[in-house]
Amino acid sequence: MADPSTLFNSEKLTYRAYRINDLENILALHNDPVVQAGAMMDWVVPRSDSFCSTIVRWTAESPMFCVVELTETNAFVGYVSLRWEGLSTGRNAHVALALHRSFRGKGYGSE
Repeated sequence: MADPSTLFNSEKLTYRAYRINDLENILALHNDPVVQAGAMMDWVVPRSDSFCSTIVRWTAESPMFCVVELTETNAFVGYVSLRWEGLSTGRNAHVALALHRSFRGKGYGSE
């Protein structure tokens, strides 16, 4: 059995619940065209402040939405989420891992 005290941490990262002050970082992440191309199912376009309502809805409706931070500095790395797709929950899900550009290619996605 896994040690439950390590469920919210990996070697270098902490996974924590979303907080309202994370909106600015998540909106900036979704204004990165590479993130949009991989994470969104619509057009790659600049996201305005009105997109924040979509982010808030995701965090409220997702069975899991975790902000990812560097454990040592609490720097925002990105997020990982599990979201239901379509009308039926429990049958189709979307797993998302979105990392800020400065943290890509460093192995954090595999922790």
